[in-house]
Amino acid sequence: MQADHIKPTFRTWHQGKRVNLAPERAETAAIIDNNGDRFLSNEEIAYYYALPEKSTAGNSREKRLHENKFHLRGVANPVAEHYRSAGQVADELKGLEDAYPNMAKRHVIGTTHEGRPIYALQVTADVTNDTSEKAGVVFTGLYHSREWMTTEVVADSAGKFLKSAANGNPDDVRRMENGEFWFVPVVNPDGLEYSRDVDNTWRKNRRPIEVEVDGQFIADIGVDLNRNHGDGSETGSLIFRPPGDTPGSLKDDSEWGADNPGSYVYRGPTPASEAETEAIQKLILGRPNIRGVLDYHSFGESVIYPPGYFKGDVAEAALYRSIAEDINEAAGGKMEVKTSAGLYPINGGSVDFHHANGIVGMLMEINDCFQPDPAEIKPTTERFHKANMKFADRILQGSDRETLPERYITERHVPER
Repeated sequence: MQADHIKPTFRTWHQGKRVNLAPERAETAAIIDNNGDRFLSNEEIAYYYALPEKSTAGNSREKRLHENKFHLRGVANPVAEHYRSAGQVADELKGLEDAYPNMAKRHVIGTTHEGRPIYALQVTADVTNDTSEKAGVVFTGLYHSREWMTTEVVADSAGKFLKSAANGNPDDVRRMENGEFWFVPVVNPDGLEYSRDVDNTWRKNRRPIEVEVDGQFIADIGVDLNRNHGDGSETGSLIFRPPGDTPGSLKDDSEWGADNPGSYVYRGPTPASEAETEAIQKLILGRPNIRGVLDYHSFGESVIYPPGYFKGDVAEAALYRSIAEDINEAAGGKMEVKTSAGLYPINGGSVDFHHANGIVGMLMEINDCFQPDPAEIKPTTERFHKANMKFADRILQGSDRETLPERYITERHVPER
């Protein structure tokens, strides 16, 4: 006789065989199992995770099914060994600093809840001197834990740029002389390591949260860092939370940003509450020369620009679209160009926060899944290094010609806690 406390075993088809799901996924599996046969079909899994009916250029049904089944099985995605870990990125940035001491300098811009450093590589000619008069450009990767390819793009681009400039490529020498560049391949190192080792679908950071919601205390793990941007200004508050949204309530939660710590888009208790968000805001707002930021996310094959927290256009929409089209062309010309709200409405997003401070903030959604086959790493990094250099050129040219938005200089990197 089976004991009542033993959870039923659920199974699915994965990697050419029937496999058991992890006992800790039994509750989720029971919801997915519409017909009650304890075998999760592709159709049932796709319905639960809102996967497309068929694959599209920026959204692969088959690849996403494959990724979600690792989660359901409770095993690591084996392709992780082909992607950079947080430790490997740290070592690589140090190696670039050592190899190019006049052009590269590694900085620790913050420390995570679990004690991991958040690294940024400063790249420019005469990096050991004051280069704050040069126009600054920032590239970031891995806001979200599961988006491994974004780290590859940013880290690889730093190395390509330095090697090319050191070899005398005139375009890259010019960029080095005229600009200051910051590469942050891993904004969320705690989340990256957790997604590599434990749950490949994890999205948020790893800070334990306990907050009061609708009169009850809820404890969970993690904040969505790209719902956490904001500051003490009126605009910063609107970016973080939409009008009419009640703080500490689940009644009006949405994908804009949620107050439920259990949500994958939990915005956090306050704007910039997380060490990772604070580090990025201090890096970018703390340097008045920063004029452009390009953030990498996956998936979707889209070039994204503001606004995200309202539908419509910002005053600089024509400039954003022009830069976006140039980036798209550099990346092969097949990406969709749209506003962040055109993708889906969002609160606490980086592009809105940067734009509110007079910085050209844009976002790249790359590939058609979160953890592509390793064979896609090289062509992806090559495509988007070209896009990075095009973005850099547009920011440097715009700064020189004074066609960029007026930079808002402020001390309010983060709100009072």
